[in-house]
Parts: sequence; structure tokens; C-alpha cells
Amino acid sequence: MTADIENDMELKMTEQLNGKVIRILSEKEIIINLGKSQGIQTGDEFIITNNYTEIVDPETNINYGLLYDKKDMLEVTRVFEKFCILSKLSRERIGNTINASFNNSFSSLKNIYGSIQITTEDLNVKHSQIDPMNSVDSYDTPIQIGDKAFFVAKI
Repeated sequence: MTADIENDMELKMTEQLNGKVIRILSEKEIIINLGKSQGIQTGDEFIITNNYTEIVDPETNINYGLLYDKKDMLEVTRVFEKFCILSKLSRERIGNTINASFNNSFSSLKNIYGSIQITTEDLNVKHSQIDPMNSVDSYDTPIQIGDKAFFVAKI
């Protein structure tokens, strides 16, 4: 990562909301205490750290940003009203470039540059603190009396 990008991220960390990890779902997912109500969106990135300090000029009281030990950089994969789920995603371009498209003569423009494969990487989490959900999306589980119903939107 270049120094300019690091500086930009430090600036954003001081200007925007900072949250904290409130649950570890698995080796691939954590939850932080920020969500839609704070403007968080899918694809937003967070630096995870437990050791940071503000750098303040003692004479002028100007805040120059945060100095931190970065544990990891994670991406928001799901957003709820007051919290979100983060994972470490890696992206790899798969497929040919422009040559592949000429073999099939304009049948699909999306194949011109190949496709992107997204994989979720393991996180370095404290295993004794993993507190999984039974299932985040349990479409195969029948609806039962006592299940929660959350209002989403009016149609």
C-alpha cells in the first residue's frame, strides 16, 4: 500500500465513525456496531486494530490523525440497521481478455475481460470468542411459531 493511500485511510478514520467488533461469527465473519443508521454500505472497508493513538501537536493542538497497528482490512458484506458483517475478501480476474470475445462474435460483452472470482479468506480471530449463529440465511428451515418478524419496508 502506498503512503498516500495510508494517509487517506488515516484521514478517513479520524473524520468518520469508528466502531468496534461486537461478535465473531466464524473464522470468516465478524460483526461491528455500525450499520445503515450510520451510513454504512456494502463494500465499505474497515481497518481492524486494538492499538491506536491520536497524533496531536502539543503546541498547536492540531490533530494529525491516528497512528495504529493494523490487524486486518475487512469489507462490509451485509448491512443491518445498527450493525454490519465484515469479511476479508480477495478478488481474482478469471478468463481471457478481448481474444475470448471474438471467438463467440459479440455473444456476450461481459466475457470481454473475463470475470471476477471473489473468495472469503480466513481471519486471524481468537477461536475461544467465536459465537456462531445457527444460520444467517436459513431458507431450508421451516417457519415456526416464535420466529422473529422484522419490518423491512412498505410496498
